[in-house]
Amino acid sequence: MQDWMEAVREATFFYPAAGSDYLEPLTIFQDHIDTFWFCDVGYANGLDLCAVLPKDEFRIIQREKSGAPTAIKERRKAENGLCYWFLLPSKLIESYERTDGRRLTVVRRRGFGQIALSEEFDDCSIGVFMHRGDSPGEAGSNVYFLANKKTRYERCGRLFDKLARRLKGKALIISDGSNSSIGWLRRFHHKSNAGHEAFSRYEGRLFNYGGFLWTCVGWLSGKNGPTLVWGLTRQEPVGSTS
Repeated sequence: MQDWMEAVREATFFYPAAGSDYLEPLTIFQDHIDTFWFCDVGYANGLDLCAVLPKDEFRIIQREKSGAPTAIKERRKAENGLCYWFLLPSKLIESYERTDGRRLTVVRRRGFGQIALSEEFDDCSIGVFMHRGDSPGEAGSNVYFLANKKTRYERCGRLFDKLARRLKGKALIISDGSNSSIGWLRRFHHKSNAGHEAFSRYEGRLFNYGGFLWTCVGWLSGKNGPTLVWGLTRQEPVGSTS
């Protein structure tokens, strides 16, 4: 696992539909990742949010907002007559300094994660992608980031292809199987929270999907099933995923 942590050093962490699931990923990656993005349409109007890191270890040295933090989520109708949800995006950007002087940037983006993926990240910039605790309904996002579902709106469709372009050549994907059509990611979804048991089933095995070779390299605490950590190695040039 340590080799994979080094492989993503100084890359970007991105977690759509994150809610308030901050502490575990920040704790795990704070020595390797400098910039963390958490995205959710449910962040409070105005983005008046509490700090994400403990005050006895970190102090906030800068805090700023951008975009339209008081925008209202609304229902709109497209030219083809179909309705869709619309929310002007906004961000709360905080810079933290740890007691040893290390600095981290935490971005909380109020808006749709699939739009952020399409518009906010450069190719080969994301080192860690995380998505868990989500669902197709019951207050879930109904967004399939770890799949290539087609949609009428291009920026919301074939999301793994979009993610693949933005992942580094060696990257980590963290998933509990939520909103995915990838069989081995979904195998333990809603069946168990025992990460060590799921990991033992996959340890040493290799899988191919989306132009990457996947191997299971660890686990986090469970959500809607065990949260497994996958190490990805690009097998195809950027833009040639299938």
